Parts: sequence; structure tokens; C-alpha cells
Amino acid sequence: SVSKAVSKMRRKGLVALLLTGVTFVSGAFVAGNDAGHAYNDWPLFAGELIPNEIWDNSLVPAWRNFFENTATVQFDHRQLAYLTLLATIGTWVMARRPATWSRLAGPAQTSYKLMLAAVLGQVTLGITTLMLFVPVSIASLHQAGALTLWS
Repeated sequence: SVSKAVSKMRRKGLVALLLTGVTFVSGAFVAGNDAGHAYNDWPLFAGELIPNEIWDNSLVPAWRNFFENTATVQFDHRQLAYLTLLATIGTWVMARRPATWSRLAGPAQTSYKLMLAAVLGQVTLGITTLMLFVPVSIASLHQAGALTLWS
């Protein structure tokens, strides 16, 4: 039924929104720690799937690693970005099902298209920012993209 499909889309959309918000906040820690200046290879971290410095036992209490450890902060931001991308693609794929898409108003269809484009652009800007050692112009666009997605 239409209401069942809409309800499912809302739930998936909320997951994508929540992931976007958490990714947005984690990006602030990347910027605050200058974590973008470390591990400028992608998709690896200095040639490793998981950075060797991911946990610093000298940070007490241990939860400080999530906010102050450059390796953890950048690792978390990347993983959250991947999850946000997957959730957005999943939501878009669900919306594009013929039975759902045909019932969506034109502005709703446009919103799904723009959201997917914005997330793809944001991921591209993030990777570019990282690999080019954080040029201010591209990093600023990445931060502006985060604000765009969140709003």
C-alpha cells in the first residue's frame, strides 16, 4: 500500500538523516584535530586498512580517543561517511522503485535526486580534500557541503 511504502521511506530517510548528522559532527572533530593532515592516502591509512595508531592508551579516560586521537577521529569520520553514502543510496534506490516513484510528487522526486547528488559530491570533496593535503579552498567547499546536506 502507499502508506506502507511512505512509512518505510520515512524510516530509511531518518536513518540517512541521523547518519548525516553524526558524520557532520565527526567532521568537526577532524577539522579541530587537523586530522585531515594525517593519512593522506585513500582508501587506506598509511597503507593499512585500520591505522596503527587507532587507539592511544595514554588518553585517559579511554573515550577521549574518539575526540582527540587523530587516527581514530579520521577513521571514524571515513566509516561514518561510507555508511551515510550507503544509506543515501539505499533510500534513493527504494524511492526509485516504480510503484513508489510514480506516487511521489515532482518536488519529492527532485529532492531524492538532489540528496544523492549532494552526498556523492560531499564524498568526492572529502576524498579530494584529504588526498591534496587539505587545501583551504577545497576544505571550505567540503564544510559548506556538510552544511548543505544538514540543512
